[in-house]
Amino acid sequence: MDFSYFQLLLTMNNCKNSKTYTHDKLSEMNKHYPWTDCINMEYVETTPSLKYKLHPTGNATLSGRIYVALEQNTHITKETIGQYNLM
Repeated sequence: MDFSYFQLLLTMNNCKNSKTYTHDKLSEMNKHYPWTDCINMEYVETTPSLKYKLHPTGNATLSGRIYVALEQNTHITKETIGQYNLM
């Protein structure tokens, strides 16, 4: 599948803002383009009922920008932004 940079940004922003994912889905996404090794799952539990949203961070690797998966009900505050280096 061939994405333009603009389409990729739109996809990432839409996922970040509205979609939620389980641990298994995030693990699978993190193995394939365009997310390959770009999802920080350090804070993701394996509990099937928990859902997560992706948030862009200021961190990047040669694979691309790093996104952190946080629980869907996480309230984003100044402290949260600083803790995870969110954009």
